[in-house]
Amino acid sequence: MDQTLVDADVEVQKARLKAAQADLRFRKAELAKMQELFGKEAISDTELQRSVYEAEKAQAAIELSLKEVESADAKKQQMTLRAPNDGVIAKILLKVGEVVNYSSYQVMRLISCEEADAEIELAEKAYTSISPGTNVSISVDALPGKRFFGRVYSVSPEINQKNRTFTAKVRIHNPNLILRPGMFVRAEIDVSRAKAGPIWVPAAAVLPSDHGSRIVFTVKDGVAVRREVRIGKKVQDKVQIVSGLEDGEV
Repeated sequence: MDQTLVDADVEVQKARLKAAQADLRFRKAELAKMQELFGKEAISDTELQRSVYEAEKAQAAIELSLKEVESADAKKQQMTLRAPNDGVIAKILLKVGEVVNYSSYQVMRLISCEEADAEIELAEKAYTSISPGTNVSISVDALPGKRFFGRVYSVSPEINQKNRTFTAKVRIHNPNLILRPGMFVRAEIDVSRAKAGPIWVPAAAVLPSDHGSRIVFTVKDGVAVRREVRIGKKVQDKVQIVSGLEDGEV
């Protein structure tokens, strides 16, 4: 970005710093003279303290000037846009000469496709069958006959109230950049080979312990048994149990 005005501000602040440094040298020399005169009882204590005050004020001006130079340098650094990661500029959103501010912070669109993410919407009934690590086969309408393979790395912690679906995110290795953002994909998931689904219990059954952990009570031979558990996601009135319970326990 054009940094002409910022460059000028940096030079102005550096000049002010030099002036403040020169003033400090003068005030220190004056203070040394006043201390010598005070030792000879040639001046009053008030005059000496005034000289001390002037030297301290000059030192404070130095510190202020240094901060102003740092601030101007920081603004100059912000005039250079740096890509946060490798990628391709898909679209430049501003024209030369436009002013960039916080209301128009999008300057260009940078895409990175070596690892592609696919967002798959699944029916609510599949929630317990899908978990991170589940294998997924992907086909793309724009590339007929080609198949891509990936794994689920994230599962939405909530169900969409309107259409009763949830989103699973799948990461696909895409070194040749064949897949592009915005493509429509179809996913095939073999739930019979997927990992066992997580254990879910009513939220009201999970209680806090005195040590800050979570507990539930299972039933064994008609007796309530205290069990410490580790919880995961919470969806509506259900809580996922990550560890501490076995599937099928009451």
